[in-house]
Amino acid sequence: FATLATICVCLAASVGTGYAINPENAGDFGTAFDVRQFPASEKSPSATNPFLKFDYLGSALWNGVEKTVISDNYVFAAMVFGIRVIDITNPADPQIVSELYIPRIATQGMVLQDGLLYIVSDDRYVQVRTFLVVDVSDPLNPILRGSMNLGTPLAYDVAVAGNVAYVVTEAGLQLINISNPDSPQLISKRTLGGSPQKVVVQGS
Repeated sequence: FATLATICVCLAASVGTGYAINPENAGDFGTAFDVRQFPASEKSPSATNPFLKFDYLGSALWNGVEKTVISDNYVFAAMVFGIRVIDITNPADPQIVSELYIPRIATQGMVLQDGLLYIVSDDRYVQVRTFLVVDVSDPLNPILRGSMNLGTPLAYDVAVAGNVAYVVTEAGLQLINISNPDSPQLISKRTLGGSPQKVVVQGS
């Protein structure tokens, strides 16, 4: 099992090799997000490298970018009602290549490991908190593999190391066995003091 190192506040933007995606520029329920390309010598985008804006239009089902992660030339965007995959091979002309509809996903935390997206969903309108596993090993055909009801108050974030997912909720920390992506299973729970909302894992 991994060793839990710390719980901290992290930046909202996702950063990958040569690109940064910032959904916040569009507002909480925006209909656009920005792609910024920057030189490999820079560790982050600079003010001298303006954003290349990518506006998308669609139904209300695909409105609002909640979280993003980047792998190679793809952006995986958690929307209000599912996952959208965007090809950024040409950052000046991003292309939506696939979609996976997931009702009221309400993503709070999302990480990518070995072709799998691990998602913490907290739909506060219907009081459902869920842990989801989405297979994006084929970006053109994302598949929902497994899910687990967290059965807890507010869920905030997720980190993954090896075959264990660490989920932070209002009640504390949940450790979930993800060795079988089709059937994630709760290992244990741990109450934490304070109000942790982010989690990172160090070690393996």
